[in-house]
Amino acid sequence: MKWLSFCIVLAAAPTTAATLSSYMHDGIPGAAYIPRYSDAERQQVSGQKLSATITLTPDSPYAADGTHFEVWKPSFVVGTADGGEIGVNFWNIHNEGHIDISLPPAESGDRLADCRVVTTGRIRYAIYIAKGDRPAIEEELTPYDGHVLIHIPTIADATDLVELWPSPEDAPTGYLGCDISVVN
Repeated sequence: MKWLSFCIVLAAAPTTAATLSSYMHDGIPGAAYIPRYSDAERQQVSGQKLSATITLTPDSPYAADGTHFEVWKPSFVVGTADGGEIGVNFWNIHNEGHIDISLPPAESGDRLADCRVVTTGRIRYAIYIAKGDRPAIEEELTPYDGHVLIHIPTIADATDLVELWPSPEDAPTGYLGCDISVVN
């Protein structure tokens, strides 16, 4: 009878909504967790047909195909039940912190990175193709519902690197993860 009572308690336990760490809330007052888009939502928002999505988070920064996050000069990296957080420019620490997404050569099609960010500013990104010294593409975007969509062109047999920087450079910014899909 005790086991049955215990099972009922577990089944009745309330679920909690995803939340941000106190670090994120302290650095960006009013910050809210940014949920992932489903594959259908990502396809609708991007206006592109997508397939083969991989997900990178601070808690899980490596994918089986070699795609991975590189974290540069963060204020913090914290693991959470909701995938983790990378924070740059918190506590008045402004040291050019940013993240990179390193992508292996694409087998087919361009790619779309959907990155979830919490920021008081914009996101500047630069795409380097085949380890060039200068970015092939550089642009600044305002997040839409906490998402920044970056189209990454494919060059045969080239490794791509995408840098994501806060803009202005001292804006507190949190990175929650990126979903990277093949564009069909």
